[in-house]
Amino acid sequence: MNKETLSRKVTIDLHKKGKMGASAAGYTSAEVENMTDDMLTCASLDFMGTSTQKYDNRYKKDDPNNGKFCTMPVKMLFKGKQERIQAEQHLRKLCKVKCSTPYPKGLRAMISAMIVEAKAKKANCFILAKVNMESLTVSTHASENNKWVDVGIVKDIPLTLLDRFEIQDADDSMLEEEAEEAAAAAAAAKVTEVSQSSSAL
Repeated sequence: MNKETLSRKVTIDLHKKGKMGASAAGYTSAEVENMTDDMLTCASLDFMGTSTQKYDNRYKKDDPNNGKFCTMPVKMLFKGKQERIQAEQHLRKLCKVKCSTPYPKGLRAMISAMIVEAKAKKANCFILAKVNMESLTVSTHASENNKWVDVGIVKDIPLTLLDRFEIQDADDSMLEEEAEEAAAAAAAAKVTEVSQSSSAL
């Protein structure tokens, strides 16, 4: 794996995507070029995996892009919290690139256990775990009839899980986008399930 080649391709692609979304966001191409350069200058790029893999949209098996190109998850590290927030907004709103901020390992394990517990109560529903960093709690919600319904499972986050973890903010639009993406994935799964049931009949 040639990291220099991958870094160059990531840089070129982000500039291209940023310019495509410039006018809709009220910026000129030159302004977006500078903004993207500033973001990449502040970031340290790392690649997750040992090799690229063919693109496969697991939520949409009929995606025309499946198998058309190779890809690899990119990890972007920033020194400060505000830099990370601005970079995430730039990637989502201008470049239209999906991105996420990973939680600490202990918190991820807690979330996974709560999702399993919630699925026991709502077996045929897509489950969303939501972290509230103000109250330091995790709550679970189920997708029913295209709406998020509170499952009634809420747990406090032990402070020990937050050691060495800087609480990171996210604006409302980020949370809405994540919820919409999860709902879309749940709807796609339901359509597939119905289609398979119809075929069986």
